[in-house]
Amino acid sequence: MATGLGSILTSSIDIVLEWSDKGEVRKTSDQKPAALFFDCSNHVDRNLRSLSEQSFEDFMRRINRFPVALMCLRLLDYTACNDPKIRKQQPVKSPFATEWINMLGSILRGTHEQSGHILYNFEQKTTALADKLRQEFPEISELLENADACPNPIWRMSEALSLLMGHKSLWANFNQCIDSSFFLGRPNGFAVKRRVRQTDSSIGPKTREIRSLIISDTALDYLVHLHVLNGKASSVRALSLKEFLRIIRHRYGFCVDEAPPGMSVSNDLLQMNRRTLEKRLRDLGLLEGVNDAEAMKRLTPRFELNTRETHATDH
Repeated sequence: MATGLGSILTSSIDIVLEWSDKGEVRKTSDQKPAALFFDCSNHVDRNLRSLSEQSFEDFMRRINRFPVALMCLRLLDYTACNDPKIRKQQPVKSPFATEWINMLGSILRGTHEQSGHILYNFEQKTTALADKLRQEFPEISELLENADACPNPIWRMSEALSLLMGHKSLWANFNQCIDSSFFLGRPNGFAVKRRVRQTDSSIGPKTREIRSLIISDTALDYLVHLHVLNGKASSVRALSLKEFLRIIRHRYGFCVDEAPPGMSVSNDLLQMNRRTLEKRLRDLGLLEGVNDAEAMKRLTPRFELNTRETHATDH
């Protein structure tokens, strides 16, 4: 569940954030989970732990605008559904809403034939809302009217509504969603967090939580058997360690011997992380190889397969 939920969550976040920049959903073949550095030492090595924490922090900073992007989608969806001209030529929403979301992106970017009308309507609404909030929420009122900083009224409205919902509580719920998806802190999970103490020049000492990706022996055992057995108890797939690392990077975004995009990691640390994983795999009885040749390092199931019992069940 952690591999599935974590992958779906991070890939969906990346898709939405890219849509907010480009107005289009990327092709299905290009949709993949966010790349995150995997600490294979389980927090034993401070350097590897620090790299994984830095990778997760970079990811959390990128998604800071995710709730605003979702609000923008919600506003556009409601407006487009109630626009008479769009209703007549409304793209299908099921089983896949890609065409519909791309149309919403074209409205947002001003390339749709109804963009001018819809953007002007939002401009009127932001002005009216700013007037009503001027006394009680002057900062949000100023945000709504600041067309110089953000010319698009839909983005200003989305930002204002997100703030009115309570940014801290909204972000706390989102953090909880991330923690739950990765089964944070559980024996079968893929992430942990710890509290660190920092000094802020304006408010003094404070503590905050930082997360990192790790893999427990239980989760590692599962990942190997998932791909070696290939879904069949009587069929063992020949899988090299190199191919296994490529699969978990492509399917789940777990980077072991490769730095995530935009992150600089020394080759020595990457190789240390890989060697640490190799040692753990050998200790668990999941890796065999007579020498250091990459082609000879192959994953193997820990349990002996009872093919006779399997055949009897099939018959």
